[in-house]
Amino acid sequence: MKKLGTALIALCIITVAFAGCLTLDSSQMGFDSDSVSAPAIVNADVVTIPKPQTLTPPGTGVCLTWNWNITEDIYAGYGGALRLTVNNNDNNGKYYVYSFGLRWDTDQSTFRNCSVYIPPGQSAQLGLLTFNAPSEEGIHSYRTVLKIASWNHCTKAWYDHGEVISEKWRSVVVKSLGNSCEYRVEHNFRPYYNDVNSRVNYGATSEAIEEIKNAQPGEYNTLQVAEAYEWVRNNIAYKSDGDVDYWQSAEETLELRTGDCEDQAILLASIIGALGGNARVNIIQSHAFPTVFVGTTFQDMSDVRCSIASYYGLGPNELNVAYMEDDMGYWLVIDTTGFPYAGGIPAQSVPTSASGDWTIKSDYIYPIDATGKTSGFFFGLF
Repeated sequence: MKKLGTALIALCIITVAFAGCLTLDSSQMGFDSDSVSAPAIVNADVVTIPKPQTLTPPGTGVCLTWNWNITEDIYAGYGGALRLTVNNNDNNGKYYVYSFGLRWDTDQSTFRNCSVYIPPGQSAQLGLLTFNAPSEEGIHSYRTVLKIASWNHCTKAWYDHGEVISEKWRSVVVKSLGNSCEYRVEHNFRPYYNDVNSRVNYGATSEAIEEIKNAQPGEYNTLQVAEAYEWVRNNIAYKSDGDVDYWQSAEETLELRTGDCEDQAILLASIIGALGGNARVNIIQSHAFPTVFVGTTFQDMSDVRCSIASYYGLGPNELNVAYMEDDMGYWLVIDTTGFPYAGGIPAQSVPTSASGDWTIKSDYIYPIDATGKTSGFFFGLF
């Protein structure tokens, strides 16, 4: 975000000395402008399954159910995100969902196209919806809406049901936007640099890399970044450390298939490195999240936004993306424990405007370059 990026540039020149530690020039650690590689900008092909022709008014109801996961935090004027799955409970008929969305008690609504067929007795994920929210904070209610057609195997005809709405209103607290704030930024903060990089391992991620490249082939590109995010999100279950904070290596997280925010950040940073990119693990109060280098200009960042939106089947204006900016360029947020998509705001952060500006809930941030190499000294915390 512009405001966040400005804060980073202004504060990214702080140096701290530790008594009793070997002093090492920070230029010997981490990335520099000559060593970072931006992903190629690739847009996903638009896949549109044609809507059935010759639709007639429905003669019966629908035989399906649906469920969704929605962001815990929803902000006034900014909104939130959800992912929705539909179950076709009819063993004979099939359904075509041509759009779905969310409608508030204020009659404000957000819809997206999806073009999904659901065969008899099967389920289908409709995808990601980023939705707006009422401008006034407080308790609000919403319902989810499907726009569907059904195939009747007896009459051999398609029936347009129009809008099918969830039965019950769901109540949520719509929170107020946050205020922009300043915080301390220390790049490659010495006490954490080795702690992170002794756990980063590009080579341990070979199986994940193969799956990611099978889904998104070619040289290192933006769609692979989004696919890597989704791979970690879908394959590594969140599990808190409990009372004792323990940081797992990339190998441990892959073996256990569980991990908290630090563990998932270290793993995803390792995957990005193995793909040919550059990632960071950003440490803030009570949280850690990864970012990935995506370019040196604002136009690069705009192109990345279009690419990531296309990955989710959305237009660029349908997706807010969170990023950070420093003297090297732009770093896309890829927090698998934050808003549920590549580019979503990280956990322990808050939007500060309806247009997408945001800030962290922390007095400090330590961006640690995930090189997989430790420095010549050791000052560990974990």
